[in-house]
Amino acid sequence: MIRPELKIPYMHMFLWARYREILKHSTVKHTLKLGNGVLIIDDKFVIPKNKPKMRMIGSRHWVHYTPKTLAVAMNTDTVAQYYAERGGKVL
Repeated sequence: MIRPELKIPYMHMFLWARYREILKHSTVKHTLKLGNGVLIIDDKFVIPKNKPKMRMIGSRHWVHYTPKTLAVAMNTDTVAQYYAERGGKVL
């Protein structure tokens, strides 16, 4: 398992649990940033701590994801295409 470079405080353990589910299927290293109740991955998209949804940076539409398919999209750098396939509107 790849360890993130970001140390996540205890109050954000729900975010870490969501990211860990994605990380099980991931083969590349990602950059992480903590937002206000969200985790920003690779400065491209956001996952919240309370719901299995994601959205691209700059978009207002949330779409559901599965950890395995999102990890595959992250590995192949096709997250924007994955987002559009799930019904999101890419700006």
